[in-house]
Amino acid sequence: MDYLLLFFELVLFINLFFLFVSISNFLFLKKSSFFRKPSSFPKISVLIPARNEEKNIERCINSLLSIDYPNYEIIVLNDNSFDKTEEILKKYEKFDNFKYYNGKNLPSDWKGKPFACEQLLKYADGEICFFTDADTIHKKDTLSFLVGKMEEYNVDFISGFALQRALSFGERMIIPALYLISAIFLPLFLIPKVKNYFISFAIGQIIFVKKDKLLQIGGFQSVKDEVVEDIALAREIKRHGFKSIFLDLKDYVECRMYDGFRSGFKGISRVIFPAIGKNYLLLFSLIVFVFSSIIYPFFYFLLNDKSVYSTLALYSILIFFLSWLITLSERKLGFIPVILYPLFFINLIVMALYSAFKIGIGKGVVWKERFVK
Repeated sequence: MDYLLLFFELVLFINLFFLFVSISNFLFLKKSSFFRKPSSFPKISVLIPARNEEKNIERCINSLLSIDYPNYEIIVLNDNSFDKTEEILKKYEKFDNFKYYNGKNLPSDWKGKPFACEQLLKYADGEICFFTDADTIHKKDTLSFLVGKMEEYNVDFISGFALQRALSFGERMIIPALYLISAIFLPLFLIPKVKNYFISFAIGQIIFVKKDKLLQIGGFQSVKDEVVEDIALAREIKRHGFKSIFLDLKDYVECRMYDGFRSGFKGISRVIFPAIGKNYLLLFSLIVFVFSSIIYPFFYFLLNDKSVYSTLALYSILIFFLSWLITLSERKLGFIPVILYPLFFINLIVMALYSAFKIGIGKGVVWKERFVK
């Protein structure tokens, strides 16, 4: 038996699956992104955890105060910041729909963001809670869009893709990691249709959830020790029988997550190993899978003469390139991360190994001036 031929045939099949996932997600995100005016306007609590966000918080609040929605409040939790975050927040106390509170000290059995969100939840008066990050900027019809989609799809929980601003080469080599699950693993249209709670996805920049449903699952207490609390929360929502959906919000919310390669490397590294349950065997399997199906065909084709193996490798390269192009084309990151996809995935493997080393056997990764262990 020609095992090398069998290997490249399998890789070709895997890349065809990646293409199916990318196309289905492209079509679903397009179909589900049309604006639909809500029939009612329930009160919304916009909730923002902010730790040392003096560079971002003003832009975020200004955009939220400009939202065209008749019934909402903005609540910021100053999460033990030691920069000028609170000084900036005080300037907004004159607005009737704005409040801020100083956060409590972090308990030893909680992670930072879940604890901040749990405190915000207790201050919220709205029927719907919109958890968003301090580095986001919102368009005036963001809340109307989200309420309209909650009505249209009859769901209890919405998350989605914001427009990610990547201004440097280093950022463009990091940010595509946010789209990896939707590029090669998860058809997003299944999320509202399938009851299995593992078929879930969320990004913490946009968590739009009915407050009563969130309280029924125990609030953020249910994910208090999770580093990847957004996906864990989405799974808890579905595990309790509630419905969720993942949408494209690039026309409504934008964000610059990282200000360069170094901060992006640390930011993504802190979540990779926890996202797979700190399982070394699974990490090794995923690295082998990514290397074999995405990276190896590229270098095999470059380094070997023409043969049936090289031809199959080329087909795999072209199919994956098309898949990656479809995934990133709507994300407006430019062509650099598409063309240099082998470099991106090599960097991703390095980040995964760094994550396992620092979080698995080391002290942890420093994020927001706290150790994430």
